[in-house]
Amino acid sequence: FKCIAISVVLLFPSGVRPQEPNYRLKEIFVPQTSQFTQHHPGTVSSFDLSPDGKTLAVEFGTQEPDRTTGAWVALWDVDQQRLIGAKQVDANIPFVMWYTQKIRFSPDGRILLVLTGPRLVALSFPQLKVLYSFEDRVVPENAQNEMFIEGFSLAANRLAMLKQYDHNSGHAPAMEAEIVDLESGKVVAHWSKSGLSRSIALSPDASLLALTMNPAPWGVSNIPAGADTVFVLKSNSEDIVRAFNSG
Repeated sequence: FKCIAISVVLLFPSGVRPQEPNYRLKEIFVPQTSQFTQHHPGTVSSFDLSPDGKTLAVEFGTQEPDRTTGAWVALWDVDQQRLIGAKQVDANIPFVMWYTQKIRFSPDGRILLVLTGPRLVALSFPQLKVLYSFEDRVVPENAQNEMFIEGFSLAANRLAMLKQYDHNSGHAPAMEAEIVDLESGKVVAHWSKSGLSRSIALSPDASLLALTMNPAPWGVSNIPAGADTVFVLKSNSEDIVRAFNSG
């Protein structure tokens, strides 16, 4: 206690108060309580602000009246605090605990990427027209080599997509990273490796791709000495720029 008291005295001499932050947080509106979300009850899976800060895009995991699960995208005008667009992007989503949901605007704000779990959809903004999609529907009860989209990253005119393959037969999992032209949806490069990957990122200019890897099967385990777990690659090829052990 004495040490703490002395430190406080040294940092803030008599008569001097710590400077308060010069910002304030103010609640503008709550999309979850809107008429739209009351009609399509569910949970907010992910959200993102447009690059100009004027539009809020929200992905909802919904429970539809016919008891099926789905995914909707809803757009709100931030200044007017009103709904300006909505579209269902997936339906009959199987229940898989490791599915990832994510929504992101492209750097130029012209495309909205929505990951529902089994499906990654590119929508035009603000029209919400489907430009292209990647889909691999998992059937847990009979799939021997399940695949799901773990995540994605956006930079410049590129989309990096991470696919994870779960080998139920007892073999180690495998992953695949695909580099996609953001405008056309065409795959321009890919990289695959045995192991479990849960994270992917593009550099701001989209020239480099970073991946985390765990050579062990599912679950928590020690990283073996000498095993590389982080890889940095050239995004237009399989050339590894650097690989190292995260410890």
